[in-house]
Amino acid sequence: MRSTHADYFNHDENAAGYDADVLNESDPIRTNYESVLDWVVAVAGIKEFSRILELGSGTGNLTKRIPQCKEVVCVDVSKRMEKLSRDKIAHLNHRTFINDDVLAVFEHDLGRFDVVLSTYTIHHLTEEEKSHFFQEL
Repeated sequence: MRSTHADYFNHDENAAGYDADVLNESDPIRTNYESVLDWVVAVAGIKEFSRILELGSGTGNLTKRIPQCKEVVCVDVSKRMEKLSRDKIAHLNHRTFINDDVLAVFEHDLGRFDVVLSTYTIHHLTEEEKSHFFQEL
């Protein structure tokens, strides 16, 4: 299943300016952006043995905060955003990227994860898609 708005939220076209945009706290949606990402990682309970699935990984702003762990699988529809993330996340030895929609990722045989992370992504799903998403999760 692919989400209705996957193509709309594919940020390939504005990937180059994305990081500057999210730091613009004059936009109320971006207020405390960095603090939110720090908080998500702090409360996620990530351990050295954790397998992590990150949905909507974008340019790696959340990913770069993930401490050393067993494995990180990042999912995003934007190949250009992924390209920008690579330098930020070089510290993660066991990281893979899947270029796909956050709903379609459940069609991949990925096994079980200890932690699933996502910020600024799931709210783009329709109510029906959110229900499906949480059932799959």
